[in-house]
Amino acid sequence: MSLLFFLLAQPVSAPSGRDTEPVITETDTTFKDTLKAGVSTVEFKADTVIFYADTKEVLLLHNAEVRYGEIKVYSDSIRFSTRKKQLSAYKNVRFFSGRDSVIGSWMRYDVETKKGCMEDGHTQIEKGFFYGQSIWLVEENTLHITNGYYTTCANEKPHYDFFGFELKVFLNDMVIARPLLFRLGKLPVLAAPFWYVPIGSERKSGLLPFQLSYNSTEGFYLKKARYYWAANDYMDALFSADIMTRTGIKPGLNVNWAWGPKAAEYLSGSFIGSYINELETGRRRWEIHLADMTKIPDGTSISADINFKSDGTFSYDYLDNPDSTPVVLDQTSTSNVSISRSIFTRPVSIAASRTDSLNDSTYTMTLPSLNLSWPTLNLWEIFSLSFGSFSLSNSYNHGKRWLVDTLSGDSSRYWFDERKTSFDQPLSLSWAYTFFGAYTFSQSWSAGQNLTLTQDTLIRGGNYSLNNSLGTTLYRLFGVNTLGMKGLLHSVSPSINYSITPKVGQIYPWLAYPRFDTIFAGHSVSLSVSQSFQTKLRSKTDTTSFTKQTLLNLGTDISYNLLSDSLSPVSASISLPGGLPLTASGGASFNVYNGNYSLNADLTAQLDRIIFPLIGIKPKEENHDTTQDTTIRDTTSQFTTVKPDTLEKETFGQRFAKSTFYIRYNWGLQSVNGNIIPEDNMLAFNTSIYLPLEFQINFQTQANFSENKKYWYQYLLAPHLSVIKGLHCWEAAIEIGPKSGTITLDPADLDWSFYLRIKELPDFEISTKLFKSLTGSGG
Repeated sequence: MSLLFFLLAQPVSAPSGRDTEPVITETDTTFKDTLKAGVSTVEFKADTVIFYADTKEVLLLHNAEVRYGEIKVYSDSIRFSTRKKQLSAYKNVRFFSGRDSVIGSWMRYDVETKKGCMEDGHTQIEKGFFYGQSIWLVEENTLHITNGYYTTCANEKPHYDFFGFELKVFLNDMVIARPLLFRLGKLPVLAAPFWYVPIGSERKSGLLPFQLSYNSTEGFYLKKARYYWAANDYMDALFSADIMTRTGIKPGLNVNWAWGPKAAEYLSGSFIGSYINELETGRRRWEIHLADMTKIPDGTSISADINFKSDGTFSYDYLDNPDSTPVVLDQTSTSNVSISRSIFTRPVSIAASRTDSLNDSTYTMTLPSLNLSWPTLNLWEIFSLSFGSFSLSNSYNHGKRWLVDTLSGDSSRYWFDERKTSFDQPLSLSWAYTFFGAYTFSQSWSAGQNLTLTQDTLIRGGNYSLNNSLGTTLYRLFGVNTLGMKGLLHSVSPSINYSITPKVGQIYPWLAYPRFDTIFAGHSVSLSVSQSFQTKLRSKTDTTSFTKQTLLNLGTDISYNLLSDSLSPVSASISLPGGLPLTASGGASFNVYNGNYSLNADLTAQLDRIIFPLIGIKPKEENHDTTQDTTIRDTTSQFTTVKPDTLEKETFGQRFAKSTFYIRYNWGLQSVNGNIIPEDNMLAFNTSIYLPLEFQINFQTQANFSENKKYWYQYLLAPHLSVIKGLHCWEAAIEIGPKSGTITLDPADLDWSFYLRIKELPDFEISTKLFKSLTGSGG
């Protein structure tokens, strides 16, 4: 039976001559109070409720519960003062405020000021857990913790933690610790005078993990010492420094900005820069990259992509991970700047560019380049007149040339400077007409003018051509209703094309005209046939709907040159479109006169998407992932940390279904005068295999079969193998791959490493690289 008490705020007089006896009941109790924010209700609940009228206190015994707005407190016993608006909870305390919660052994809390203290407190924020000998709630969304730690390990006794004698936690923001100890179990491993750790789902300012190790080239080093600054909603920056005892200090800066609606920003871009003054060589080396896109409300767009480097090997020498897939060195640096807008509805752009060769300090610069797009006129619905885009460019080339002495045969290089200005105005007229509802005839004329002015020469030119084509498309529908298909549509599109390209004459000083009084520059007839196979596939989620899918494309081409009275090589192509687990393309050409031919093929397959459904393994997206939720909460009285060994175990099929198998094969050859010449014969393979007991095997490699090798492993290029074993909150990994600067699987070129790292914080790792370098067994 339930009894409801309304305890008013006015004092209750005790009977004279004797103490007030406490009121004892076993019930739910509600206290109505008026605070500054309005009327609030305090609800009590316990097996036994004792009210002391003289002190205005309520004692809740056994399964005690207090609710006050968003605040809920559960404990074995609670003492609440209705006068002071304070409560004290004893043993097995669970405190909830909105979405935040803390559990501990003892707590005192002021419901008016929303300040309090808890001993032996535990709480979870995002994927991390906090513990504090004392946790003080000093203001809204701010905690002070003494003798506490932070960890992502869900064990009651965590395998690792970041311990601090004083921690200040800004909920959904960051943690400031001073000093900080990184501990394995209770053993201190690393220390820092202070540290910032961002927490929460939103981006936050703070210090990021770093790497500490040694190698023979750089000496002892501290890399990726970084501070992330979330300046505001529109800009952030990453300040970094690599400190190397032998090489020097390399500071870096990465700034990103974006202002305006998402995916349609008015201003967006980034700046990346780094610099080093090398200690041993004395070289000053650097690189900068600036990218920006600005959209002004009047329709003007300004874009910039600026890149400069001190030399061609800077990026390679200071890679974050030099043992990764080999890098193809780019020995050029290109920068572009452009301004564009519409004038009378026509787009106009002005651009400038510069390309530097990092090998010999030569460069080419275009300043400016003007492009103006004229409108297209549609005449009588079938004619289309287009002036194309008028372009003007002024280029400057600073380079080197070889000078050969004809008498001695000696050669040398000398610098030269060359400036060139060019104008280009294309013009085309085209029309098309469909007759008998099936055949389309089209014709197009091109008549463009161009002019090139160098330092001492004026070159006039023109582009003239005439093209005629006739084509049609034939269809046939097959009643194929299997493997989820609804019908099969076969389409064939033959077309014939006749083209003329006259030579160009010149009328001084500006006009170039077509010449029909001499042999043409080009005169040909071509025939092409394209085919496609399409079907409708039944949707996996909605069996009543179908989606259109192209299954195969085929093409054949041949042309006849009327000038040389010869046939061009016959060419054919085949392709499987994207969107399927198997894509392929191939081509072939054949010279009917000398028998020379060429063949090429490119095949890409995601084998897991092909094989798994055939053997009954469900796609990985259909499997429920049970490893993400490590905390169960309800809105009443539960806050239970769940140990991973109590989670539902994945079956072998569920685990293996996460595996991926990717393969790509490039092949090509040509036959010249009966000699077979291989061109491409490359196989790329990449797989990630998930096995029970949290094992994962990753392997990637390329194989070049273009030339015969003595040993099988010499065919493999850039092989990398890693075996990962999950260890609760940690994971151990063994990686095997080529040493830095090599790409083969020759045993002499292989290197191996062992890593032990935190799953949620992979930058915190212990590896054998440091120990191998110190003992002289690694480079």
